[in-house]
Amino acid sequence: MSSGKSANGERPKAGPFRNTRAILAGLMGQRNWFIAAGMLLIFALAGVAAGQPTLSLDLRIVDQDLPREIESGNPFSVLVVIANDGSGDWSPDDGYALAYHWYDESGEAVVWDGRRTAFEATVAAGEEVSMIASVEAPRFPGRFALAWDVVREGDFWVSEVDPTPVARVMVDVVVSHAFSVISGRTPRWMVVDGEVTVGLTVRNDGTHVWPAGNDFALSYHWLDSRGSMVEREGRRTAVPVPVGPGENVDYSVVVVAPRQSGVFRLQWDMVEEGVCWFSDRTADQLPSSAVLVVTDVFADPAWWAVFSLLTTALAVSVLGRGGPPRLISALAVSDVLWCAGSLVVKQGSVLATAGTVATFTGRALMVGTAAAIALVLLFVPGRWRPWSCWLVALAGTVILWGDTVYLRFFGDLPGPGAFAGVGQLGTVEASVRSLMELRDLWLWVDLLPGAVLMIATFRLGKKVGARSRRVAAAALAVAVVGGVVAAAQLAGSQPQLLQQVFRRTQVAREIGVLNLHAVDLAERVARVVEDEELDPERYGAVFNWFRDRASLRAGAGPWFGAAAGSTLIMVQVESLQGFVIGLEVEGVEVTPFLNRWAEEGLWFSNVTDQTAQGRSSDSELATQ
Repeated sequence: MSSGKSANGERPKAGPFRNTRAILAGLMGQRNWFIAAGMLLIFALAGVAAGQPTLSLDLRIVDQDLPREIESGNPFSVLVVIANDGSGDWSPDDGYALAYHWYDESGEAVVWDGRRTAFEATVAAGEEVSMIASVEAPRFPGRFALAWDVVREGDFWVSEVDPTPVARVMVDVVVSHAFSVISGRTPRWMVVDGEVTVGLTVRNDGTHVWPAGNDFALSYHWLDSRGSMVEREGRRTAVPVPVGPGENVDYSVVVVAPRQSGVFRLQWDMVEEGVCWFSDRTADQLPSSAVLVVTDVFADPAWWAVFSLLTTALAVSVLGRGGPPRLISALAVSDVLWCAGSLVVKQGSVLATAGTVATFTGRALMVGTAAAIALVLLFVPGRWRPWSCWLVALAGTVILWGDTVYLRFFGDLPGPGAFAGVGQLGTVEASVRSLMELRDLWLWVDLLPGAVLMIATFRLGKKVGARSRRVAAAALAVAVVGGVVAAAQLAGSQPQLLQQVFRRTQVAREIGVLNLHAVDLAERVARVVEDEELDPERYGAVFNWFRDRASLRAGAGPWFGAAAGSTLIMVQVESLQGFVIGLEVEGVEVTPFLNRWAEEGLWFSNVTDQTAQGRSSDSELATQ
C-alpha cells in the first residue's frame, strides 16, 4: 500500500482531527483505533470547554473597623464592607462565604481556615455588601496580619485566582490568659493515687480579671519523663478572690498523684472552664518539675508478696544459722504481724480497684482491726497459732478477691445479699472467669512464702521466751487504740455514714473493706436475733406514710389503663441494658423479638431504677 492512501486506494478526507488521528493510530496500532477515537472525543470536549468564557473572581475590601490590638484566642466581631469586582455572583446556596487567613510577620500562614460568615443573600457581580464578620484571634501573642477572603466550600478560595489580592492588615495580638507561679514548692515525691496539699502564690499576667468562683481555676497536668501528656485533667482549685491583671493570689492546691509509680513531671496550669487552658494561649512550654511517684504500701499486693518472700528467707536463714537475739525475737512473732499486714494491704488493693484510696481515718481503722485480730491470734497456744494466722489470711484473701471480681462488674462492693447468692456461682462460671485478671495473682502469692514462714516462726518461738510476745502485744495494742480513736472521731464527724449509703466503696474508704463487711454481718445477725413484729405505733406510722403518698402513685396520663381487660406479659431479662434494643451487628438484629414487641406495644425507654442495690427480680417486681 502506498503512503498517504486508504485501504481502497483513496486519499483520506480532510478533517480537524486528521493529523491527531494519524499520530494516535501510529502509536497505538490499528487494533486500538477505537481507544484512540475515545481519546479524540475527550480532547474535543476539553477544547470546547476551553473555548468558553470563564468567570472572573475578584474581592475588594471597601472598609473595615478591624482593631489594631486584640486578645489572643478570643473571638470578636468586625464590621467590614466588601465588593464583588468579579463577573460572577456569590450565592450562599452555592457555598460562598466570607472568611479570612492569619499570617505571621514572615508571611507564613498560621491560621488558614478562618471562621466563616455566611452571606445573608447573593452578592451580585459589582455589588457592595456590609457585614458583621466573626473573627477568632490567633492563640499566641505577637504581631500578625489578617487577610480577608471568600471561599466556596469544597472548591476554591477567591484569593487563589484574584488578580488584585486583598491587602493584609497588621494587628498586635496581646496575651489574654497568662499566669506565673511566684512562689511555692512542688512535692518531690508522692504515693500512687495519693493526695498532697501545696501552697502556691500565682500572678495574673493576662488582661482579664479572674472573678472569684469556679469560672477560673488553678490546676495541673501530669507528664511522663519525656514530656508527653499522661493526665491532662488535674483537680481544680477555684479562684478564692477576684484577681486583676498584675495582682497575686494565694492558693492551697490539692494534687492527686498518677495511678502508677514512676518518675513524672508536674506542670501547673490555669483554666477558664469552657474556654481554654492557659497553656493553649502561649507558644512557650510551661515549666514542669520532676516528681517521684512511689507505690502505696497500703494498696499494692505485689510489694507485699516480695516482702513476704524476703521475710521468709530471712526467717529460714536465722533458723538454720542463728542470728542476733532481737532479730530472733522479732521473727518469732512474725506470723501474727504477717497476718495483719496481709489483711491491711489487700483491703487497700480492693479500694485501688475501685479507683479510690483509704482516708487517713480509714487506714487507721484497717490497721486497728487487723491488729485486734492479730492480738487475739498472738495468744493462741502452741503450734495452732501459726496456722491460725495463715488460715485467717487465706479467708481474708478469699473475701477480698471476691470483692475485687464483684467490683469489676457492678462497680461497687457487695452487700449482704450478694454473699447469700454464692451458691449460684456455678451457673455464671464463665462470666466470673471473664472478670478475673492476671494481676489478681498478687493477692494470693504471699500465701506461699507465708506457709513456710509459719513453720519457721513456730520453730523460732521455741528458742525465745514470753518477752517477745509481750512486746508484740504492746505494739498491737497501740494500733488497736489508734483504731478506736479514729472510729470515735469518725462517729463524731460523720454520724450518718452508715445510715444513708449510696456507694459502699465510699464507706469502705472511711472504715475499711473488712470493717464494712463486719458491720453488714452484725446488722444481719441483729435482725435475726431480734426478729420482732412491728408494734402498733410503728405499724401505724408505716401505714400513714403510704396513705399520705397515695396521690403520688395514682395513675395518670393517656396510657394509664390502656391495657385494661387484657393479659399482661412481663419479661424479665438478666443483665439486659436498653441500648441493645434495636441494635444491629453487621446487619443482624441482636434482639429481633423484643424489637417487634417494642414496635407493637408500649416501649418505655426512660425508666429510673429505685431499688437501691436490689438487682434481682424480686426487687424489680416490687416497683412494677
